[in-house]
Amino acid sequence: MVIYFSTDGSDPLINKNIYSGPIHINETTILKAISEGKNKNYSKVVTAKFNKIPEGKSIKINTKHSHTYTADGDIGLIDNIRGTSNFHTAWQGYEGVDFDAVVDLGRIQKISSINSSFLQNTGSWIFFPVLIEYYISTDGNNFTKIYETKNIVNENYYDEEIKNFKKNLDDIEARFIKVFAKNMGTCPPWHIGAGGKAWVFIDEITVE
Repeated sequence: MVIYFSTDGSDPLINKNIYSGPIHINETTILKAISEGKNKNYSKVVTAKFNKIPEGKSIKINTKHSHTYTADGDIGLIDNIRGTSNFHTAWQGYEGVDFDAVVDLGRIQKISSINSSFLQNTGSWIFFPVLIEYYISTDGNNFTKIYETKNIVNENYYDEEIKNFKKNLDDIEARFIKVFAKNMGTCPPWHIGAGGKAWVFIDEITVE
């Protein structure tokens, strides 16, 4: 069996790169591979995307997420891998508690936007945060609030929905980005789970 691969997103059969050992990549890469068996029978193309997190970038989460919905750990919130409307994908879940985290960009730099993505699936007790706040800092100690928005949950809406909370900025300088999302705490009176702990699900925090 022969395996062909490509690292530029192209058809691996066109490039005819033959896999013979470890493939080294040092940037965000789309890897495709296909195997050739007897009589020129080919498998389906397998595709995987490897996302490189910028050097020095990290995140510190100050509240505890569920051990069931982890998004593959804290780094999953800054790895550029986005969840779908299925909450079992790349989402991190917080039951009955707020979300509070600080992203460290590694150095002071100009920022044009901050965005965080949240999931709502009220049938599964997952609600958008009732409040979102963004703060910025150059030293990690003194933070300035630059964004605040509130949400009201529609009791007649039970479909899954992903919502981005984006704040555009005028190339302001910062190194640390604090994201705070307030959980409603308990399911509202109209909900089938009234009084039970509500969930907040966050996927990705992006800073540009």
